[in-house]
Amino acid sequence: MASVDPDFHDESVNIHREHEELLAQLDRLEGALEQIVCYSEIFTDLATATEATSSGQWIAEWLPKHYAHEETTLLRRLRA
Repeated sequence: MASVDPDFHDESVNIHREHEELLAQLDRLEGALEQIVCYSEIFTDLATATEATSSGQWIAEWLPKHYAHEETTLLRRLRA
């Protein structure tokens, strides 16, 4: 088993915070999607659609960076 370097705890706390932020953003996206209302005229409430789009874009941009961060910090150290 690999030895854990002194920065392991700090990095794991940072990644935990990132996970919490991701979960909060996913909750925000879920709430926005649930509020999208279509009327018989096929009119969508654009405010909630915009919220869903904004959250989706944030996740699409942030998630790959998050995974790269995990790979280059904690996971690389554990593999050593």
